[in-house]
Amino acid sequence: MDGHTLQREIQAGFDVQQMLASANAGGFLQASGGLIVTGATGTNVMDLMLAIKRPVV
Repeated sequence: MDGHTLQREIQAGFDVQQMLASANAGGFLQASGGLIVTGATGTNVMDLMLAIKRPVV
């Protein structure tokens, strides 16, 4: 992003408020040419597993 990204999006006809409301940063940046795709990271950042181990009595 730079100082002109927002203006380019508005000129391209994007509803910036809608993009913000829908948390669509990826679509916004892709349309403005500012999206950087790094590829798969190999991490499961959105996965969470919890386990509770109780002592044997």
